[in-house]
Amino acid sequence: MRYVISWRVLLPVILFANGAGLLVVGLAMLGLNAHFVSHAATAEGVVVAFTEYPGAPRNGVPANSTFAPVIAFRSADGRDIRFRSPHASSRLAYAAGDRVGVLYAPADPERAMIDTFRDAWLVPLVLMGVGSLLLAAGTGIRAIAKW
Repeated sequence: MRYVISWRVLLPVILFANGAGLLVVGLAMLGLNAHFVSHAATAEGVVVAFTEYPGAPRNGVPANSTFAPVIAFRSADGRDIRFRSPHASSRLAYAAGDRVGVLYAPADPERAMIDTFRDAWLVPLVLMGVGSLLLAAGTGIRAIAKW
């Protein structure tokens, strides 16, 4: 006997599971970032370079490259540290020589981030928002399907 699963059953389960997963990952990242920010030391850094990530061409059309700033700063113990921001963009948010706030782990200064809302909070909040929407969509579709 063949069992057929209806979209009314499968779609809400897929949406709900993906939403729950994104929500959990977003909450975990939010907690980790909150812990990092609350225990971080601060310094002033300088944008010294950019790391380029060439875009992959599609259908023979070249894609735009993205650039991530490389920041140099001096830790409280006098070490000169350089790190690359994980956030790359095709539009440069900084110019070489710009001064930026830096948050870093005092025990491991290479673990650093630019002190901005985007670097600390944007990714976890987006994940939580998308996860919440998927959870709501899965729940709503399931409720409508039962109606």
